[in-house]
Amino acid sequence: MAGNDGQVRALGKAEIDELIGNSLKSGDTEGHPYFLQQNNIYWETGHRTYIPFFHFLIHKYTNKIVDDQIRKFTKSVRSVHHTPFVFHKDGYFRNYYADPDVNMVFHLKKSPNFVFNSTGTLNSYSLLEGNCSYDKPTHIFNQVVMSAFKMDLKNVLEGAGQGEGG
Repeated sequence: MAGNDGQVRALGKAEIDELIGNSLKSGDTEGHPYFLQQNNIYWETGHRTYIPFFHFLIHKYTNKIVDDQIRKFTKSVRSVHHTPFVFHKDGYFRNYYADPDVNMVFHLKKSPNFVFNSTGTLNSYSLLEGNCSYDKPTHIFNQVVMSAFKMDLKNVLEGAGQGEGG
């Protein structure tokens, strides 16, 4: 705790007991200075009875283990270095890295990104940098919509003015 002079000082046992009150804490504050929880809440960590004592002898069975053994025995394992990329429609392709099981899927087409910048006399950079009291993307989107509305209104008024004169 900080004292009146601004220096940090250690708390005494009475102050610690006053601050902690009825909270869960270690029974011995001297032996455990950070009040680590040492009571019965953590009883279950040593009682995981659903794991057998011989669990290290059991291996997870998958068909892949057998398939890999058969391929190795029949010498049908082929290097993927000479395998071309497989294209399907125009969406994705799979790139292999030295092993048939190690691969990454990449997009062929880049997804479009939309950026809303304010129009007119407002500078979007200073708008984003300055005021932080509003939702910036929503504010910029509203500026874009307002600018489009003003342009539409201008075109409608110019069209109405030409209609009266002709």
